[in-house]
Amino acid sequence: MTTTLSSREFNQDTSGAKKAANEGPVFITDRG
Repeated sequence: MTTTLSSREFNQDTSGAKKAANEGPVFITDRG
């Protein structure tokens, strides 16, 4: 499963992003 987060979402929920990274690739975009 691939997850895409905006940089704002990433900044608000870094622990959630780390959990998502355990499931598969995580892309952090400039503008979502």
